[in-house]
Amino acid sequence: MIVSLILSLAAPVILEVPNEPCDPSAPIRDPEVCEPIFEVDGVAIYNLESVAVGTVERMFQFRQDIAHCGLASRIDGVDSKIAVYDIVNADEQSRACVLKWIETNEPELKFSEEKLASFFPL
Repeated sequence: MIVSLILSLAAPVILEVPNEPCDPSAPIRDPEVCEPIFEVDGVAIYNLESVAVGTVERMFQFRQDIAHCGLASRIDGVDSKIAVYDIVNADEQSRACVLKWIETNEPELKFSEEKLASFFPL
């Protein structure tokens, strides 16, 4: 019983990924198979994923930190101090690069709804 509990805690966490490859919430969507989620100024957006949250200044620094990953991004201000960092049209390699950088260097930046809510106590 204790061994199975330890093994279950040691097992890798599997993030729930949509089953449909063209689901709008899928982190990677194939442009050759899927329609864009939307288009802005002639640029087709196939996937958009929030990956980090922190101060506006930190998100701009984060953009520089992960520039080597080679992907498009946007910084969405939540208020005048807090922002969410989104990656746009990532492929498997560029997405993995960003997530690995966060995990290795600053795991506290990793986006979650809970982390975002923590900046705005009731």
